[in-house]
Amino acid sequence: MALRIAIDSTRDALSPAVRGIISPLTGLTLLAIALVILRPLFSSSSKNPPPGPPGWPVLGNILDIVSAAKAKRLHYLFEEWANKYGDVMLIRSGVEDEYYVNTRPAVRAIMDTNTATTSERPRWIVSNEHICGQWNLLYLPSSHPRWKEQRRITNQNLTSPTKAELAVPYLEFEALKFMHEVAHDPNGGTDKQDLWNQMGRYIYSTFTTQLFGLEVCSPATPPAVQVSRLKQSQIKSTDSPVIPYLFDTGVAQIAAINPGAELVDSFPILDYLPDFLRRSQVKGDIRFKRDVKWAVARLNHLKRLKAEGRSPDCFLGRILDDEKLGGCSSLEEAAYLALTLVLGGSDTSRMTSWAFMEMMLMNMDEFTKLQKIIDDHCGDRLPVWKDIDNIPHVRYVMKETWRIRPPVSLGMLAHTTTKDIEYNGYHIPKGARLKLNSWALGHDPNFYNDPKTFRPERHQGDLRSSQESANLTDVNARDHFAFGIGRRTCESGPFFKPGPHPEKADNLCPGLNVADRAFAIAIMRLAWAFDIKPAPRAKLPINSDDFPHYIPGIAGEDMPINMVPRSQERLELIDKYYAEALASRLDFVWPRKHPVARWTWMTDQHVRANREEE
Repeated sequence: MALRIAIDSTRDALSPAVRGIISPLTGLTLLAIALVILRPLFSSSSKNPPPGPPGWPVLGNILDIVSAAKAKRLHYLFEEWANKYGDVMLIRSGVEDEYYVNTRPAVRAIMDTNTATTSERPRWIVSNEHICGQWNLLYLPSSHPRWKEQRRITNQNLTSPTKAELAVPYLEFEALKFMHEVAHDPNGGTDKQDLWNQMGRYIYSTFTTQLFGLEVCSPATPPAVQVSRLKQSQIKSTDSPVIPYLFDTGVAQIAAINPGAELVDSFPILDYLPDFLRRSQVKGDIRFKRDVKWAVARLNHLKRLKAEGRSPDCFLGRILDDEKLGGCSSLEEAAYLALTLVLGGSDTSRMTSWAFMEMMLMNMDEFTKLQKIIDDHCGDRLPVWKDIDNIPHVRYVMKETWRIRPPVSLGMLAHTTTKDIEYNGYHIPKGARLKLNSWALGHDPNFYNDPKTFRPERHQGDLRSSQESANLTDVNARDHFAFGIGRRTCESGPFFKPGPHPEKADNLCPGLNVADRAFAIAIMRLAWAFDIKPAPRAKLPINSDDFPHYIPGIAGEDMPINMVPRSQERLELIDKYYAEALASRLDFVWPRKHPVARWTWMTDQHVRANREEE
């Protein structure tokens, strides 16, 4: 912070003539020298900082981090450091210092009690200001007026308990469509089965239907429906152009916030350079305009569906029904907000479902037990969301999966402090970056007995929803920290103000309402319909570390797993329920007067086809 002020002040003191004399190469050279000389200004060594691993001058711990990341063991490195250095530790990544919160007492004292002063974001110039145009709820500083407004808009139109309940039909239909797709996969039970990408289509579609009212393509289209303008390959789930687009957009936003990824974040003066020296910012502006155009095209498609009287109830539909656009400044902002909410929910949900499958593959006795419990309650009836009230074990499995495999294990999106914080004699300065070490919290041997073992029974008797658990003032009673802590937990809904009955509060993170429903439906239906088995290529005994993901703590997409129908009877039931679900949607999805090109899909081809029909 001090260095940024010094650089900004120096730049302002220079005359335009002097600034013009300094060549780009000279400027970069001086910048490198300044980085070495002024590095101490970034550190917290002037007071008593928390402990942390020793590092190199200037580079800090970056070499250890890069080495662990290449080996896909970053979560293990940070767990090792947490066990060694305690409640809170200081990690130095090049020009940035980051403070990792590792234990429940530290979570309570630093990020929960001080939530009003630990909910800010760093200034991410490239990602937030250029790639996202300051319209991304996840990256906006809490001091920005759009942040609070977008949280309100999201809560009222998507993630409140009432709106989350309205999403259940979408969640149940998409789960059923995924089941039908997997059950009839010709590669099912072989090494060619591609559950990762099939699950990607399923998860993305659950969010695009809730946000845009449009589905991601699926090969589960009934044979009677022919889309003449498209090649068959264009309607396969793994070939859908929507998923790579969404994934690429999300990766670009995240990549630009990694420590040291964009030097301008540490040296804001660089944002004043000519465009040919600001390539990241220029590319970010181009990407933002492209993404807005993409999102608006789908919003306009939804408007046409509404004009025909057959648009689904969805987030953007509710915005369009409000003459004030729900509080959005424009249709462009509304469309882009919907896009960012798809990105914010899809990948974490996909990783959560994938983690469940990993845990079942690694713990077959637990999976068999889960199947029996569901069978005892549902029999041959397809499970529905409401069944969770009578099958508490499903909630225990959810809690244990989120504990042992948090989708964001190392606090990807940093918080920053707005004032100095003292903790157990350690000093955390104003402007410091805070991250929640969710992996270490979930594997803390001082809190959990045998934390490496998947054991749902450790949550027995805890029937609280994720929302209710997150609202608890006693952090020791919380089930997990997979969704974060404080005001930015799961990033939606209005501010949480603890009252005399926090367990009854519904407004800390309404996004949890959707997460609970989506995960419970997936668990119940997949366990009811399928057996999970090692793929033929699997080397027994299976070790999760043999197929790591590039995202720390998650199983890789090459996990040797198969999912096949439990029996011919269950296969026939899947077909029966899916046919009934499609029949109930035909008038909505395929109106008889437009039987060909009116399927509510997300692809550019379908958006254009529908526009050309008019």
